[in-house]
Amino acid sequence: MDDRGNDIRQDDAIEKTLAAHDTRSQHAQWLQNVRVNLAEIKKGRDISRLRGVFAGIPGIVAGAGPSLEKNAGLLKDVQMKYPIFCCDRALKRMTAAGVSPQIAVVADASDETASFFEDIDLSKITLIAPTYSSPAMLRLNWRKKVFYNVTDDVDKGYESAAINMTERRISAIPGGVVVGNMAMLAAKIAGCAPITFIGNDLSMTEPSEELRKSGKLMESEGKNGEKLYSIPGFLAAFEWLIKFADADPDVKSGRLKLYNSTEGGIMYSDKIEGLPLAEFLLQYKGTNKSLNTLLRSMI
Repeated sequence: MDDRGNDIRQDDAIEKTLAAHDTRSQHAQWLQNVRVNLAEIKKGRDISRLRGVFAGIPGIVAGAGPSLEKNAGLLKDVQMKYPIFCCDRALKRMTAAGVSPQIAVVADASDETASFFEDIDLSKITLIAPTYSSPAMLRLNWRKKVFYNVTDDVDKGYESAAINMTERRISAIPGGVVVGNMAMLAAKIAGCAPITFIGNDLSMTEPSEELRKSGKLMESEGKNGEKLYSIPGFLAAFEWLIKFADADPDVKSGRLKLYNSTEGGIMYSDKIEGLPLAEFLLQYKGTNKSLNTLLRSMI
């Protein structure tokens, strides 16, 4: 199928996602977090400082989908050659696989995010996070903290308030619905090319009982026709990514190639070529430069 996952057309998935949240109420909490975080934000860096730091180096976005362990171990022996932008929930699983990402990416305001990093040495990991992040998560021992604001077409008032509160020194980037898309945008800003995803299933084979009772589950199917379950937020994220790939000038021109190396899930589209991670690593050799030195030169 050319556009896997789009049998359930996600035009209404975004609407369902928005309907499931009181956006302005959520933004009120976000702005409260921004106020609490101002001291940390002033000590941190703007995401624009990442621009070009990994120019031309293949980048990897590691999500926390159920397939992550199927290929994360392939990175153990080559992890110093590829910038790894690790989504929050994936970090423990990546370290368990013997992989130490240089960068962790967060997109959530919940205090629960702090628990994702328990018992991990964060002193060598750079955090990329929104200004509305959980204050508890920001207090952890990160090497450096890099911040971004988000653009918001639904509530421009929030966007303007967050930019003004951070004294216009923190750049705004598009809100990509889920942390995997935000990690991809960070990798793009850093100049990574190409970029591939692992663990970005955007679905599950066995939903929890809580999800089954929520009424939010939507049936889809995987690459081989297997039944999968997703939720409106994941489907909206996939739709966002397809639209991004269709509109971004670097992707459209071929200057930036996006791949999907996830070993499962619904993220299959003619806009994002599927390529097993082993083949990606064979085709794109990475760099012999010190990624940590490059990162420290900019941040």
